[in-house]
Amino acid sequence: AVLRNEKLQTSALVKKLRKQSQRVDTVGKNVLKVTEERNLILLIQSIYPSIAVFMDKNLFGLTEAEKQICYLSFLQLSLNEEAVLLDINPDSVNKRRLRARQKLNLTNTNMGLHEFLLTVDS
Repeated sequence: AVLRNEKLQTSALVKKLRKQSQRVDTVGKNVLKVTEERNLILLIQSIYPSIAVFMDKNLFGLTEAEKQICYLSFLQLSLNEEAVLLDINPDSVNKRRLRARQKLNLTNTNMGLHEFLLTVDS
């Protein structure tokens, strides 16, 4: 699991997205592009194949926005950093995270989305 996480965190795409999330800009050039998001999902699914199966089955009824938040959780960004990438208010990111956590029955636990998804893969 450590090696797989390292493979993900050291990938060029993850490094680029982390850097992108650090800077707010008015032009929106730091917003997550569709191709970047698709590549991130493919990268995560290639490293963690069971997560692809879990997301495809979608037994918890996650919306596209909630799935997006789940995949972004692998970047381990702050609310503000995720808000920069999604070009939405940090409060909206927080609400999406909360809704995803509720659907995944994580509300009364200290487990985050990322940790939960890693348990799906073990």
